[in-house]
Amino acid sequence: MDLVLVDTPGTLNVAGLPELWRTLDYIFIPIEPDAATINSTLAYTDVLGAYTNKADSKLKGFYCFWTKFVKSEKQTFVLQTEKIFLEEGVPLLTSRIEQSVAYRKGEVRSTMMPMRKEFQHLGIRSLLDEIQAIVFPVTEAAAVAQPT
Repeated sequence: MDLVLVDTPGTLNVAGLPELWRTLDYIFIPIEPDAATINSTLAYTDVLGAYTNKADSKLKGFYCFWTKFVKSEKQTFVLQTEKIFLEEGVPLLTSRIEQSVAYRKGEVRSTMMPMRKEFQHLGIRSLLDEIQAIVFPVTEAAAVAQPT
């Protein structure tokens, strides 16, 4: 398999979680724009740092990304949080998954069929592109060798 996604509870209080972290290559952490989520995420990423790039762990990195994002809301909290993440060295992807009731629709939730174009504006396509660039980076040599 090239890619396996594992959804874990958003808490550190889970038996076997450190062992799981050691077997993963990357961890992508969804964060909601609220203070409680940000505080717990900072604690979570602080612990993850102990497993990243260590001899007894496969974990190469972890990345946060915004979810349940509302574009029409004032962005002061989001911008302040992004500044804190930058200062703390917590990687944050640029993709923002918008809050939408469309996620409840079957055509958005399918794991077998591609998402229809009218739902791609919600940020999922850009998130998948960012994840792909991290997990499957294109080397310069490979990029040059590919026909345009």
